[in-house]
Amino acid sequence: ILSDGTDDYIYGPLGVPIEQINVSQPQNNSGNGTDNPTYLYYSPTSTLTGFIVVNTAGMLDNGELYDSYGNNLIGTGPGTTFGYQGQYYGNAADTSGFYYMRARYYDPPTGQFTSMDPQYLSTYQAYSYANGNPISGSDPSGEFSLTGAAQWAAQNFFSSNNNGFGDDCTDFVSRALFFGGHDSMSIPTSNLILDEANKDNSRYWFQVETWYGLHITSLSWANAHIFAQHLIDVGSGIVLAGFSLKTHCAKIPNSVRIVPGDVIYVNWDKSTFTGGGTLNHVGIVVRVINGQPIIAQHTNNTIDTLRDWLERGSGNGQPQNPYIWVFHPNKG
Repeated sequence: ILSDGTDDYIYGPLGVPIEQINVSQPQNNSGNGTDNPTYLYYSPTSTLTGFIVVNTAGMLDNGELYDSYGNNLIGTGPGTTFGYQGQYYGNAADTSGFYYMRARYYDPPTGQFTSMDPQYLSTYQAYSYANGNPISGSDPSGEFSLTGAAQWAAQNFFSSNNNGFGDDCTDFVSRALFFGGHDSMSIPTSNLILDEANKDNSRYWFQVETWYGLHITSLSWANAHIFAQHLIDVGSGIVLAGFSLKTHCAKIPNSVRIVPGDVIYVNWDKSTFTGGGTLNHVGIVVRVINGQPIIAQHTNNTIDTLRDWLERGSGNGQPQNPYIWVFHPNKG
């Protein structure tokens, strides 16, 4: 709950406000008189986003439609202090036109934040919004943080409560990026969220709960190989590709820069990503010691080094030459 002294705002599971209550007025559930509370709906799509306000009688009070960068297309204001990406826009006295995205202010006409990203060393994006690609990605907090993702992973790798689907490696990494790194889910239009083609599309990355309690998860959220394709789709950097642990004695060359928050994959028997190659397992880098990654994973595997992965790949009937891929995630 957030309060500005006049209104209380209740937030939903995706980090956007869903209800606005004027604390100076009595609540009215009859649909007559003053509308209190009012209900807020934020609806993102691939190219347009909308924010609408519905009163206690279920009638539309106001609304606004934005382009992918947050510029107003239709409407004179959503009737609330929140708008694009469900972020704070300010009251009538605020004429700056900036959105307050908690970590920074954002200017829709330029597609830039007004100050440098406090997580610049992990994002490599000083001012741009969603790496200049708001159709595939978003940054509602203004502070996508690989460091935060690494910290979350280091604090939760041992807890099966934070590894959905009965202890799943990809779900663990997705949760680290979302909860720790403040990454934003890529969600299709709300009325298409149940469409199997959208759930299987690597462009989307989400795990949501509908108003009637149904949990809906994209394939990219929980499948290692499809999640890797999603990282490519949103423009993530590929630090290493098809790197043989056996040939290099499980040691990363000094010329390769890996940082906490990077996502690391292993294919136990092939050096290719496509054409029959499948990424079998994924973890997230939580520390780098002398250039070598320390990897947090779901609870079945916990903390590993690359030497551990090489030895694991050589046992239990697995081939003896694992290959790894390292991605530097981009937001979205």
